[in-house]
Amino acid sequence: PQMSSILTAPLFAYDKSKNVLLKAVLPFLIIVHHVLIALPSNGLQFIEQYGGHIAMFAFFGMSGFGLVHCYLNKEGYLNGFLKKSLFKLFVPYFSALILFCIYRFTQGTTPIEYFCNTNPLDLVSCSWFIFVLASFYVVFYFVFKYLKTSDTTKVLCICAFVLLYIIALTLRGSTPHHYNRCLSFCIGMFIALYDNKIRSLLIQWQAIVIMLLLASGLVVTFVVSSCSSIFLLSAIVTCLLFILLYSTPSFKAAGIIKFFSSICIEMYVVQGIAIDFVILNLQINSFYAAI
Repeated sequence: PQMSSILTAPLFAYDKSKNVLLKAVLPFLIIVHHVLIALPSNGLQFIEQYGGHIAMFAFFGMSGFGLVHCYLNKEGYLNGFLKKSLFKLFVPYFSALILFCIYRFTQGTTPIEYFCNTNPLDLVSCSWFIFVLASFYVVFYFVFKYLKTSDTTKVLCICAFVLLYIIALTLRGSTPHHYNRCLSFCIGMFIALYDNKIRSLLIQWQAIVIMLLLASGLVVTFVVSSCSSIFLLSAIVTCLLFILLYSTPSFKAAGIIKFFSSICIEMYVVQGIAIDFVILNLQINSFYAAI
């Protein structure tokens, strides 16, 4: 009877405690992914190959969900939206830029040389998503603020912009990870749009069935493992993440989790310096091994 009551229980909400936990964990997965890439060889090929993708799928999905969910549930959410959201993105970015300039100076590169010889988007490594999210935030603000139509149409308009962004960067031959994670942003928005309907229509056993189906699709996608499957992978991972969150009760986050969650953007944008140290250390170790 107890198991039956659990399986027929309604889904939980995706609340702040779950968001805090994800924001605390995802940066570490990204950092581990990048460090593994820097290592000459290791036994963690899955994390090296897919860890960054999975973390960024989750991050973009959370961002899309958060924007639409807050718009629908917080009165006056768009008041001062651009100032607050861009501030949260670019204060850590420019702080990291100062650190990168100091770090490059210790390596013999002056700030002028650094700015002149570096692609503007690469001044702070691993920070491409700052500019992508900023552009999505700007489009979200103007669409939801000034477009007089249904919320579904507004979300579709933003999805059209994301699709154009993906197509443009694909045609330019840009680095794939600069655009192949963005589909998750659209999926997150739609899940937020139908959040109440999802939780009212589904119960726990149905969520378990969906998770098993998505997990099977995930395995098949990994087996296929082609460049074209990355968009399918993003859709599966994002949907699986939210169904899992819907099936998980709320909890009280520990202080350490809240701390790392509060500096998640900072961890993303300064990791390049730490990774450089890892590579430098490996080069020194290789030198001593050679002599």
